[in-house]
Amino acid sequence: MVMSWETLLTDERLIKGKTTVEAGRSPFQIDIDRISFSSPFRRLANKTQVHPLADDDHTHNRLTHSIEVSLVGRSLGTVIGEKILEKHPELDLSRDEIGYIIQAACLAHDIGNPPYGHAGESAIGEWFAKYFTANPDIAQQLTDAQKTDLTLFEGNAQGFRILTHLEMYKTGGGMRLTNAVLATFSKYTCASHIKKEEAAGYIGAKKFGFNQAELPFFTEVAEKTGLPRIKEGMDAWKRHPFAYLVEAADDICYRIIDLEDGFQLGDLEFEEVKEILYPIAANNPYFKLNEDQTHLEQVGHMRAMAIGECTKEIPQVFMKFEDDLLAGTFEGDLIGNSIFANAFEAAGQLCKEKLFKTESKATRELGGYAVIESLLNKAVPAAIAVAHGDKISHYNQQVCTLIASNFIERNKDASLYEILLQVTDFISGMTDRYAFSLHKKLSGTDI
Repeated sequence: MVMSWETLLTDERLIKGKTTVEAGRSPFQIDIDRISFSSPFRRLANKTQVHPLADDDHTHNRLTHSIEVSLVGRSLGTVIGEKILEKHPELDLSRDEIGYIIQAACLAHDIGNPPYGHAGESAIGEWFAKYFTANPDIAQQLTDAQKTDLTLFEGNAQGFRILTHLEMYKTGGGMRLTNAVLATFSKYTCASHIKKEEAAGYIGAKKFGFNQAELPFFTEVAEKTGLPRIKEGMDAWKRHPFAYLVEAADDICYRIIDLEDGFQLGDLEFEEVKEILYPIAANNPYFKLNEDQTHLEQVGHMRAMAIGECTKEIPQVFMKFEDDLLAGTFEGDLIGNSIFANAFEAAGQLCKEKLFKTESKATRELGGYAVIESLLNKAVPAAIAVAHGDKISHYNQQVCTLIASNFIERNKDASLYEILLQVTDFISGMTDRYAFSLHKKLSGTDI
């Protein structure tokens, strides 16, 4: 089944259906506004990008990163929108609207990340894996798919849950974004229990993109946008072609800007950064380094020019593989098929060797593990007592009040799975600093 731009670019909203037309404002601009003004998006200001609880205010956090990714995504989308409309003049939307679709998805791409970044994801998943092993009577009350939602906790799936379940119309479609934006947001398009091998090694099955609780919502998004299933009857679909643009915008920003942050923090040498960024920036015939500038200013200039050159290159790669993207047969990623593939691989390797293994990063990530484990040790037993209808101790009552003031009352008839998801909502929604502060207070060291 080949995907169709007409269906892929639908402005119908999740649950609600046809969108309301507003004068001067595209449905996709409304999506941008709903995401931008949401509490989970605002909390990204105090969530780890690469360096947990960084002391340097200039180092990127998840909010600044998401804003920058959205701007690169909009540029990519606008250029590609013009090219798509040239080939498909029957489509009833503008190039700017196509840019807004990708901008909205990029804004939200990290909205489900827990405190302490990928370390936080691992901490939550590993905690549940150990807990279920130690408490098989609890584990057997969940399906295999429900257990993997928790033991493989994934920020991308949590992001989809926030957008479709937790914000605005709670349990009724969430923010009720357009299906085009939700499909573009979905980098991973399968359930947690689907293994990559079962999905024929498809890139969208590398991780999972939605919990069992949100499976009906993802199914609706896939049907409305025309995403084909990878295999008949399997809870796994092919990606929306624009998901590759969100991935590219993210890669452009974090690979290039990680180098700038690394240099500013003193973890990378100027020549190391220049060796990677200069050849990319030099594709612009007007590019020239000003030797009178400081090294930091020169790195900033190379970063800006490199991003600019990438926003010219990626649309060409996208259009080159348009047929494969619509057929769901495209392999790899857009940057890997670009003229900058080697430079980005070198950037990733340098960051892996010199940024991701620093003592300060390791120390703070290990501290993050301890914080999250401590909070889960308190929250999960209290939540399970509610699920089982047990007599709830005063201690557990107080813990439940922290999760939500009406947590006990609203969960009298809820399943164990639903209640445990609310615990992960609570933990993953915290900022780095709030999680640390709450951990200290509950440990009795900062009352």
